[in-house]
Amino acid sequence: MMIPGKKRLAAALTLLFACACMRPQMPVLAAESAVSGYLSLYDLRRTAERADYPGLSDAEFANFRTVTAGTIGEGILYRSSSPVDPTLGRNAYADREAEKAGVRTVLNLAENRAVAEAYPGYAETYYSGCDIYFADMTTAYASDSFRCSMTGTLRFLGEHEGPYLIHCMEGKLRTGVTCALLECLMGAGLETVQDDFAVTYQNYYHVVDGIQQPVPAELEPTVRSLIVEYLSLLFHKAPEPGDDLAGMAEAYIRELGLTDSEIAQIRRNLSGETEAEETEPPASETQTETTVSVTAVTETAASERSQTALTDAPPPKTGDEGGTLLAMSAAALLFLSLCLSRKRDNGQS
Repeated sequence: MMIPGKKRLAAALTLLFACACMRPQMPVLAAESAVSGYLSLYDLRRTAERADYPGLSDAEFANFRTVTAGTIGEGILYRSSSPVDPTLGRNAYADREAEKAGVRTVLNLAENRAVAEAYPGYAETYYSGCDIYFADMTTAYASDSFRCSMTGTLRFLGEHEGPYLIHCMEGKLRTGVTCALLECLMGAGLETVQDDFAVTYQNYYHVVDGIQQPVPAELEPTVRSLIVEYLSLLFHKAPEPGDDLAGMAEAYIRELGLTDSEIAQIRRNLSGETEAEETEPPASETQTETTVSVTAVTETAASERSQTALTDAPPPKTGDEGGTLLAMSAAALLFLSLCLSRKRDNGQS
């Protein structure tokens, strides 16, 4: 006969197994961490009522924020909850924030085009006028379906100009993984990636008695470990502090089939650089080259004028004839000078 403690453990493990079946991508960590951590995370509640979040701005309520990790430029990449799906009550807020940010390209990880365009009022949104990639992405991050969606998402990003908005429904998991991959590619450290991932939980969860509260501090390590586990499904290794995350992200993106030039274009787009800016020499070098060019032109013109003057001038006498005449003239002058000198000497004596 089971003792009560074992019954509680069996019940907890059964519940964990049920959650794993419903959420096939839930990371499998130590049993104690999973029971005390992940189940507590999924017990956290959010609501669709703006009034339940009096301490948040409209942007925070919509989980809308800029991503500037690593070398990502300011005002280029944003993430949010869905600007069109009304389920969470945040769509209108997210759409307004996207308009204020001047978003031009959207990476919708949640739906296909038909589902998105069927939402009420879709055609009237700012969102609908953007360039949109509908990835219809799964949360099975190691699956071929996810890899196919990620490939299309990255290629679309490389082929279109920012500012960019990445979203799913909540802007939490699919958005979190995609943003984490881009942050790694752009040179962010693991702690920075974890920081960005954790913000969503503070924006959404732990509504108690109708008021949003900070996520309990004891759950923070669990939140931060989630993104590490998700990235391990992409990188085939759990990233650790000090790892070359840029290299790991680049290797994964190459696995998806993107070329070096496509990866370089994604980096340029996210950094805010253009191809022309990348290849253009610094101003000092340009000035030096211009000076050298002007000097070269001046010297060339002077040389041409000299050549013209030499060409137009009468040719000098050359050859044996000219040399003989010159020698005879010099000899005659010398002979005459000697004669005059002797004559003066004779007269004085």
